[in-house]
Amino acid sequence: MEKRYTVFISSTYEDLREEREKVMGALLKLNFIPCGMELFPASSEEQWSLIQRVIDDCDYYILILAGKYGSVNNQGISYTEMEYRYAIKQGKPVIAFVHKCPDTLPANKVECSGKKQKQLENFRKFVKTKLVNFWQNPYELGLQVSISMTKLIAQFPTPGWVKADHIVDQKNIMGLSAVHKYRQYENKVLNDSTMLEKLDICAFGLRSFRDSTAKETRNACANGLVIRFLCISPSSIYLEQREKEENVGKGEIARTINDCIEYFLDLKKDFPQNVFVKSYDSLPLDLYWRQDDILAVGPYLFGKTSQQTITYEYKKGTAGFSYYTDYFEELWNNNEFCTEISVIEA
Repeated sequence: MEKRYTVFISSTYEDLREEREKVMGALLKLNFIPCGMELFPASSEEQWSLIQRVIDDCDYYILILAGKYGSVNNQGISYTEMEYRYAIKQGKPVIAFVHKCPDTLPANKVECSGKKQKQLENFRKFVKTKLVNFWQNPYELGLQVSISMTKLIAQFPTPGWVKADHIVDQKNIMGLSAVHKYRQYENKVLNDSTMLEKLDICAFGLRSFRDSTAKETRNACANGLVIRFLCISPSSIYLEQREKEENVGKGEIARTINDCIEYFLDLKKDFPQNVFVKSYDSLPLDLYWRQDDILAVGPYLFGKTSQQTITYEYKKGTAGFSYYTDYFEELWNNNEFCTEISVIEA
């Protein structure tokens, strides 16, 4: 994805027209976006807030300094110096291009006022304490800008700008179709969707599912629905820690898991070719719920019950859906990781 960078060009104007053109040309050849006082009168107090906003939005800042101090504000400070100091204060990557021999400039390109000459000299001294390059003619200045800006970007990378139609939607990289703040929102989405062929689950007790969809689940199995339920072993040592994290009584999660296993095994009696139950003994896996072409996944968070936890929804055909469903298949078919359950654990 191609980036472009905006560069604010700050300088006095009338005495540096040719130099500014060379700088702009060099920046345009580098595919940068130059901006500066051509867009607004820098000597206007009313425009100062606009200038600040433009500097804020720019990626880099260039100062061209020669023999003029420039127009000043009510406090006697030149707008060029104000811009430079403001860019530094805002943390912008700044580079100055200072004329090598200002004494050789023609009279119409140097300050005739003793006060402004002194101000310019003080400003030059301050600028030389920062990143600075020197030039003697417009052509040399253009070359200096081309070389220096390439180095500046490498040393101080910035976000830059891209065309809107080139922006990658981060949510859609993996095909995320929805984010539900609480798991019960996702439960409603799934409950409102008809179960047709496949229901793969990795979870704990599924109390709300068992209570609210028992009849629908049984009817779906009669019509060919295949259910695969993967859960942590109720006797796993890791459950005690999870119970502390959810702040529930000791053995409570284990009891709900046993209840869920019993529910599916009871269903299996009537539909032996449709219902399968396995358990594993490791740190609890994230919630996984695939219902035909819809997939919900979500973490188990400290201090929150599963129903209070964020859930992410993917749909078939997306990278996220494929990633998680492939992972579930790996776990389900790994006999070292999980074992089939045919009876309730004591």
